Amino acid sequence: MEGISVARTFAQKHRYEINPDQEFLALAAANLASGIGHGYPLAGGMSQSAVGEKGGAKTPLALVFASLGIGAVLLFLTGLMKNLPDPVLAAVVFMAVWGLIHPKEVMHIRRTSKLEFRVAMVATLGVLAFGILKGVLLAAVLSILLLLRRASRRACCD
Repeated sequence: MEGISVARTFAQKHRYEINPDQEFLALAAANLASGIGHGYPLAGGMSQSAVGEKGGAKTPLALVFASLGIGAVLLFLTGLMKNLPDPVLAAVVFMAVWGLIHPKEVMHIRRTSKLEFRVAMVATLGVLAFGILKGVLLAAVLSILLLLRRASRRACCD
C-alpha cells in the first residue's frame, strides 16, 4: 500500500502514469529474487523516495550511489554518530516527508467524503500511535468494515 501511494504521489507531482499491477509485479519479482538469494525483503519507502527526489534524483541509479554513501557512512562514521539523538533523526525524516503532505487535498477529501476523511484520519493517527504496519492495517480493516456496511444496507433495501 505504501509503495503504490508513494508512486501515485510522485506520478501526480511529475505528471506521469503508473500501473499498480506492474508495480506489484516488479516488487514481487524483486522479492522472489531476494528470497532465492537469501537477501532481505524489498519494499519502496516513502522517506527514501522523498529524500531522493529532494536531492534531485532522476533515475533509479541514484539509489546505487545513495547505497554506496550509506555503506561508507556505516563503515567509517558510525562512531561519530552513535550519540546522535533520535529526535534529530526524526527531524531529518520529517523534513523529507513534509513535501508529500498536502493539506488542501486533505480538506478536499473532507468536503467531498466525510467517511473517507475519517478513514484517512484513523490511518494517520494509527500510524502515529502504533507504527506504520499496524496503523495501515487498522485503516484497512475500518475500510473493509465500512464497505461491508454499505453493501449490506444496499442489499437489504433493494
